[in-house]
Amino acid sequence: MRLLFLCVFLFSIAHSGIGQQLHNELEFLNYLMNTRNYNDAEVLLNNIKPDTQSEMDSVYYLTGKIHYLNQNLDLAVNEFNKLNNSLTKPIHSYSKFYNALCKAYQGKYESGLTDLNSLSLNDSLLINLRKLELGGIYLLQRDLKSFNDISTSYQGNYYQTSSQEKSLMLIGEDLSQRKEKSPFVAGLMSAIIPGSGRMYAGKTGMGIATLLTTAILGLQTWEGYDKDGIDSPRFIIFGSLFSLAYVGNIWGSVFTVKISNNDFNKAVNNRILIDLHIPLRNIID
Repeated sequence: MRLLFLCVFLFSIAHSGIGQQLHNELEFLNYLMNTRNYNDAEVLLNNIKPDTQSEMDSVYYLTGKIHYLNQNLDLAVNEFNKLNNSLTKPIHSYSKFYNALCKAYQGKYESGLTDLNSLSLNDSLLINLRKLELGGIYLLQRDLKSFNDISTSYQGNYYQTSSQEKSLMLIGEDLSQRKEKSPFVAGLMSAIIPGSGRMYAGKTGMGIATLLTTAILGLQTWEGYDKDGIDSPRFIIFGSLFSLAYVGNIWGSVFTVKISNNDFNKAVNNRILIDLHIPLRNIID
């Protein structure tokens, strides 16, 4: 039914005047995007025939925005890069903001910073938005010095960004106070006391279980050696199991810390990206 409606609409605008046609197309396009029918919006954009560079740039921008909302980031960046940046329409500034956020999601932080710093802005709200986006990317880079420098301008003067400014500042404080755990230290601790490396990583239950398992196997190995000798099957079997458990305990602690650090960083990065996305969508819609 939705596809039929779209086809009827495309047929109807094909028989209207050029100016009225573009107006109708853009109105319907806004409706599709506001109702999150991004695939239908892309179909409509592909059928628009722009007559001027300005209209062509509008198509590039909106297509890039749809790709961003669908998280097709490479396609979005490709569309945003097509805009004629010699023109000074607001849409070109908007495309730079979205381009920078796409690159932040991709981990291309320096390129995103370049896009934001290349903007020539007069609107105070957009200037404030740029400072927020720059600060977020600095946090993604873990460049706390640059973040601290720019966050001094976070005064909560605009309701569109005030909540995200506070959120980024809290994240900055968390990062500055956190000492990332060392996989080497975890491995060394578990070599001395089995399971202690996992406790160091915050996995107390796993650490205790590892300690008990290794201790039991160690005692069985010693008992086999003490009672039956070094060549006894009991000593060989339990000795082999103890060796595997001991080595596995060390490597397990190393990987537990690495996974813990990665999980923390992913969670923080997701919080930052959400704080960058929300005001951008609210201000530039």
